[in-house]
Amino acid sequence: KESGVSTESSSSSSALSLSPPIDSKTGIIMDPNEPTRLYTLLRSPREHVISQYFHCKESRDHIKFRDLMPNTFDEWLEYWVEQKRLNSKAVNFRFKDVKFKCTIPVNLQSTLLKFEEMNTSKTSDEVKEELATMFDVIGVQDQMDKSICVILTTYTGQLPEKCNCSKNDHHHPSRRKLRQHQSHYVIHHGATYNTTSKQNELIDELINTDQVLFEHAVDIFAQQVEEVEEEFGITLCDSFTL
Repeated sequence: KESGVSTESSSSSSALSLSPPIDSKTGIIMDPNEPTRLYTLLRSPREHVISQYFHCKESRDHIKFRDLMPNTFDEWLEYWVEQKRLNSKAVNFRFKDVKFKCTIPVNLQSTLLKFEEMNTSKTSDEVKEELATMFDVIGVQDQMDKSICVILTTYTGQLPEKCNCSKNDHHHPSRRKLRQHQSHYVIHHGATYNTTSKQNELIDELINTDQVLFEHAVDIFAQQVEEVEEEFGITLCDSFTL
């Protein structure tokens, strides 16, 4: 049974509970009758913050509360930096805020994975080792195709032909232009939006723990790619066409 990272934390169920067991680290409901494989994709923290603002500001999913959002990206960043400075713990433990009725861009990825607690009590190598054991694959979004290849290979035990670029003379761009409904009708996107130096400074203050998590994830994923390539004697594609 495949599972993704839950966006809501849950406490472990007791031995007498009739509810399905819940993984204490990820909050994911586990099926005791099936082997569970866990995969996750992490995103560049800067891009993630930018994406959150424009999702809250432009997405149809948030149209009901769109007018609550500040008019400018700078205002929104400054608000959340101030909130983090005042009480970072209170900010981190909530998923949606009451002011803008949307996500909280303060170390969101590390909050969902309970990474801050892990990061403060262990060495860097111990943290990386624990992260690697939490999931079968930790992919990174800016290497989406390669992440998909590693996930498919890990799950099936077989290398998809399109993932093998050892014999290919060139790579084909794989990211198709998203249709409006696939991009949530958002005009601006984290990967392509040009930020100012001031905005970058504000963002970096909001993602200090997320950045550590992401750097660990990049290292872990590189190791996982190397293991697959060595096992099959190939070079995984950076991108492929479906």
